[in-house]
Amino acid sequence: YRAVRASVSAAPHPHAPAPASHPARGAVLLAVVRGKVSEGIDFADANARGVVVVGVPYPNVKDKRVELKRQYNNEGVSRGLLSGDQWYSQQAFRALNQAVGRCLRHRNDHGAILLADERYLRDDMTRHLPKWLRPAMRKCSGFEDSRRGLRQFFAAHADDPPPIKPEEPAALKPSVGVERVGPGRKAGGNRAAVTKKVSRDADEDEDGCLGGARQKDIRSLFAPAGGGGGPSTERPPPTRQPSGPHE
Repeated sequence: YRAVRASVSAAPHPHAPAPASHPARGAVLLAVVRGKVSEGIDFADANARGVVVVGVPYPNVKDKRVELKRQYNNEGVSRGLLSGDQWYSQQAFRALNQAVGRCLRHRNDHGAILLADERYLRDDMTRHLPKWLRPAMRKCSGFEDSRRGLRQFFAAHADDPPPIKPEEPAALKPSVGVERVGPGRKAGGNRAAVTKKVSRDADEDEDGCLGGARQKDIRSLFAPAGGGGGPSTERPPPTRQPSGPHE
């Protein structure tokens, strides 16, 4: 993460890479599909500008649980269940959709997704990909074609970055844990206040790519062992003060 942070700091703006002469120009993080990094960590903006998926992440076909589940679904097709093969394919693309969405976390984010398997060119495979990804798919004739396309893609975003949205005034910006009091009610009185918790996270789309649930920040991966990532924000339990000489 230190290499990523140094690379981001050296970039002229958040949508441009670090200069070619800079010693730190990002990093490569290897992970497995269905693991914490591929599903539970938020790599927004310059924390990740690309995801490479090698192969199709089907579950282990020799796993006994997978075998029994496929058998159960095949026997329940008459009851409206997916067939065993349909369920098996669904599990692969659920995991894939989570993984490819790691580097695209909001509307002004950008990143490259490389699907390194020729099976993704088949129609029966592409229809399972997220709807936002299908129109942008491009078949590369070889490695040089892929590299040339990536250079053009990132150069275009560096030369023409999206406009920076002006920050909302503090009084208008919602935050986690904001209390909104309903009409005709008082907070802190005898009558219960009507409250609503506001989340800053994006709602999850139907393909599960933007993750409505709160994602962990990438920096949480690099906290020192033993929980020494910084001072604790928890308040100590209140101490009871003696009320008289008998206590």
